[in-house]
This record gives sequence, C-alpha cells and structure tokens, in this order.
Amino acid sequence: MSTLPDREFPMICISRNHVAQLRQRSTSLQTTLISSLSMIYPIEMYSSTDLLFTILDVPLPIPMAAKDPAPPLTLLNYKDVTEETVAAALGYVAQVLQLLAAYMGNNLVYPVTCIGSRSLIRDGISGMVGPRM
Repeated sequence: MSTLPDREFPMICISRNHVAQLRQRSTSLQTTLISSLSMIYPIEMYSSTDLLFTILDVPLPIPMAAKDPAPPLTLLNYKDVTEETVAAALGYVAQVLQLLAAYMGNNLVYPVTCIGSRSLIRDGISGMVGPRM
C-alpha cells in the first residue's frame, strides 16, 4: 500500500471538494435547463378520456394498443389529428429527447437529425448497405 507525501494530500482534498461543487452546480444547471425545456415544449392533456396529449398545441396521439408500433395517423373523433400533425408532433418529441440527452450528458443510440419542421431518427445499425439497398 503506497502512501501519499504530505504535500500532495491537501491538493487531492481540494480537487475532491472542487469536483463535488461542480457536480452540485451541474445538477442545478440541469434542473434549470429541463425546466426551461418544459416551458418551450409544453406537453399538455388534450382529452383525458382518449389519453390524447399535445406538444406545442399539436395533437400527439399515443399507440392504441400495446403492440402497435406507432400512433394512429388519424382519429375519427379529432379532425385536427392528421398525418402531418402527427409527424410534426413526433418531430418535436425527437427534438426534446435530443436536448434532454445533451443536458443530461448522455448520447442517444439513434441520433436525431432535424430536417425543417420534421425530424428523423437514424438507425445506423439495421440499415441496409450495398447493392440491395
């Protein structure tokens, strides 16, 4: 077991205290950023009976059944739920996820590419490459 010389020990304590202070500040900053994000991209209940939400006042339906891969593109009871509005709402959600990941210091497995009012989530793992593409 090695021992540290006396002159290095205070420097290690100062560094640990500094790291602890930085972590506390970063947590506070993350909280502020996430709070700001919730104001910029508000997600609100539109219809509690149908569990229909909105993001930036754009309807965001959820999948109807547990095994559905995506939300419905239209809803008979809601004329403002169209393919375009669902695509825009999902684009906003993708942007929120990208910002949240950045604020939390995490990398997304599937990166978000913003393309105008819509966003694209790229799947570089299962994409076909080569002559069959």
